[in-house]
Amino acid sequence: MQKIYNITIGQFITIWIFGLIGWFFTLAPAFDYGSGLAFFLVIFIPFALVFYTIGWRNYRKTFGGN
Repeated sequence: MQKIYNITIGQFITIWIFGLIGWFFTLAPAFDYGSGLAFFLVIFIPFALVFYTIGWRNYRKTFGGN
């Protein structure tokens, strides 16, 4: 499980950038068209980003990271 957190800060920032872009582009379909999948992604993407950030920071504190 530790291998998924063993990434560089550049890779981590890239995950956040693409996560925010994906979240932004799911906002309109979720609320304009009532798409169930888009609404799920609007909730899931921020949760996944925060969850991954907490794990990544904890890994870097514990194991020294990159």
